[in-house]
Amino acid sequence: MIIIWGSRPYFRKNKAYQKGFCANCGRFAGFSSYDAITFFYLYYIPLIPLSKRKRFHKMCSLCSVAQELDLESFEGIIQNLKANSAEAVLALSDGEKTFLLEGDDSEPIDAATYLLGAADWLYASGNKDFCVSIVGQLAEGSGRFTQSMLLAYMRTMDGKLQEAIDHYNTATQIDNTRYEPYQYKGTLEAETKQLEAAIASYQQVMKKTTDGSVQLTIGLNLVEFQKQCKQFVEASATYDRLLELHPPLANDKSFMKGVAKVKKKAGLA
Repeated sequence: MIIIWGSRPYFRKNKAYQKGFCANCGRFAGFSSYDAITFFYLYYIPLIPLSKRKRFHKMCSLCSVAQELDLESFEGIIQNLKANSAEAVLALSDGEKTFLLEGDDSEPIDAATYLLGAADWLYASGNKDFCVSIVGQLAEGSGRFTQSMLLAYMRTMDGKLQEAIDHYNTATQIDNTRYEPYQYKGTLEAETKQLEAAIASYQQVMKKTTDGSVQLTIGLNLVEFQKQCKQFVEASATYDRLLELHPPLANDKSFMKGVAKVKKKAGLA
């Protein structure tokens, strides 16, 4: 006789659904968010509650990992996100690119970046209408770049990846100095198997940012795409750049084996 038992969330409500890239497994997946109580179950019948009602934030459909928060903390986060989002929109409306978080006068933060992160949380809390209202307030002046970025991110969360790519392209036309739209666009192009387009986007990231950690992360992806597309001379140059950015990679036998293979195929060995 097999006894089926364990624990899982039951009596779900305030559900929300979106798509995106999982912070845990890194894959493009669907995410479910909801309030629920964890029960001990026997034959999938809930018997004993093991917790108070909690918010399960962005349960990944592929790896089943979610962030669990008590409802009071979760609601506090959502209210702060809404308040700070309003301040970010006001700053953009006044022609500013940065703003101060409520109650924190230490250092201004980038308004566009903040609104993208806020939209992710707000979608997962069932506040899609709030995100739409924010987008509608950014149609002019310095807000247009952020509007395109938000539209792209929202289309990503709706699973409409080509529409998202198109909005990121618009963002690059509005402000060609920032690397972020190229980074996000490249990720979506790779997900939709447009590898040559992803290579071009990631090369733009490498040119437009001096942030070494961003260049390292993007470069590691870029070199893999270049190898898949048999761009061995370009991949060799990317490997050289990666070794400049992070010299300890020279001690990684697997990495250096990849370097040697690429340089041989490029005729540079």
